[in-house]
Amino acid sequence: MAAWTLTEEQWEALDKIRFGTTDKTVFRNATIILMSAVGRSKFSIAHDLGCSPATVDNIRKHYRQHGATGLQPRKPPGRTSAATPAYRQALREAVTTPPQTWATASAFGRWLV
Repeated sequence: MAAWTLTEEQWEALDKIRFGTTDKTVFRNATIILMSAVGRSKFSIAHDLGCSPATVDNIRKHYRQHGATGLQPRKPPGRTSAATPAYRQALREAVTTPPQTWATASAFGRWLV
C-alpha cells in the first residue's frame, strides 16, 4: 500500500472527530487513519487497537471513498420483513382487541368455552 499523507486540515478534522465522539468505533476508525498517516503497518495498527488487519483495510477503504463520513459505523441491512400489510393489520387488531372478546368472536371460541 502506498504511504498515507494527510493535510494539516485533514489531520485536525480527524482529531476533532476522534475527541468529539463518545462512540468507541468512530474513535477507533479515526485512530486507524491517523496511525496509517504516520506510516504504521496494518498489522501493528490491528495489534495495538485489538482489531483484525481486515478491519484496518476496510476502514482505510471507506475513508478513501467517503472521507470522514466513512468512519461512521454502518448498520448491516438485515433480512427484509416477510410480513404483508394484511398480516400487520391483523396483528394490530389482535393486539388491541381485549382477550375476552376473542373467546366468543373468533373461530377458536368453540374450544375456549
